[in-house]
Order: sequence, then structure tokens, then C-alpha cells
Amino acid sequence: MVRWLDPGPLVTKELKAAISGQFGSHADRREMEAALTHPDEPDLALLRAEFLIQLGRRPEAEVIWRDVRKKHAGTPAALEADRRLSGGAGNPDEEHIY
Repeated sequence: MVRWLDPGPLVTKELKAAISGQFGSHADRREMEAALTHPDEPDLALLRAEFLIQLGRRPEAEVIWRDVRKKHAGTPAALEADRRLSGGAGNPDEEHIY
């Protein structure tokens, strides 16, 4: 039998997948709650885009950044969205939401 088909490692992997799925669904729920309660706030839109980046969904984040840049031109949020769209990463430690 192939080693990765042993019941022990398979059960361990399934347990880890279930736990990570629960944490991932919690993060998505927080994103949706923020979006539903304050849909027009540019800072929350930027936060939503950061959640999407962390989930590996950059194209969706870019749509949000473009929308913030268009609707809130001249604000700090629009400047931040423009920086993100142009690929300015800044300090990598500042890119994570903890």
C-alpha cells in the first residue's frame, strides 16, 4: 500500500482540512458582515480587498481598489487603492492583518 493511503495520515489530513475550513469560513463571514453593515466606507472596502488578497483572490481585490479610487478620488483611501493597484507593496510586515 502507498504510504499516503495509510488510515492514520489520511485521518490527520482530513482533521486538519476540517479545522482550517472552519477558520476560513469564519474569516469570510467577518468580511461579509463588514461589507453588509458599512458598504460605502472606503476604509472597509480596502479592508475587504486585503481579506481577498489573503485568500488569494487578487482580481476581486483589484475591482474593489478601482472602485475606491473612482468613488473617493482625492482621499487617502483612493491614494492607498492607487498604490495597491500600481503594485507598491511597502513593508511586507505591514501587508498582513493580524
